[in-house]
Amino acid sequence: MLIRQNNKTIMQAEGFDVATTVETSCVAELMRMYRKLTENQRNCET
Repeated sequence: MLIRQNNKTIMQAEGFDVATTVETSCVAELMRMYRKLTENQRNCET
């Protein structure tokens, strides 16, 4: 139960609508966020 509450808290902090977000759309959005973050880091290194 604690893990689910933590997941819900993290999802809310990241701006997800916990009532309508399903796992696949959540994973897809997290991957987009990760890609953007890593692209920004690579751009800063060059």
